Amino acid sequence: MEVAKPEGFYQIVKGYFEDFWTRINISSRDIITYVSCFGAGFLLGVVVKRYGKWIVTITVASILVLLTLDYFQFITIHQEKIKAFLVLYNIQDFDSIMIKMKEYGVELVVILLGMLLGFKLG
Repeated sequence: MEVAKPEGFYQIVKGYFEDFWTRINISSRDIITYVSCFGAGFLLGVVVKRYGKWIVTITVASILVLLTLDYFQFITIHQEKIKAFLVLYNIQDFDSIMIKMKEYGVELVVILLGMLLGFKLG
């Protein structure tokens, strides 16, 4: 005959959290996604605070150089390939942008919160 072991503090807390996440329909995969998004947003916020001026200057200069080279036909910019690379090939107008934002709304909010916190603490 086996004697039931009393539950430890860790098991009680673990059971409480599992019940809580189950009640609000969030899986462990969702939690990992949200934590990863927050971490990426935090790092991005720190980088933007420290090197924001350089990032903006280099980005604007690069875009101007590429557009000038495209205008004088030294290079060809394939917009469809850029859209496919950035996974923007289904976006034609503002409504499709809003649909994508609603689809990834929670992740966007978590990234923005991480960025704000990283910007403030970085």
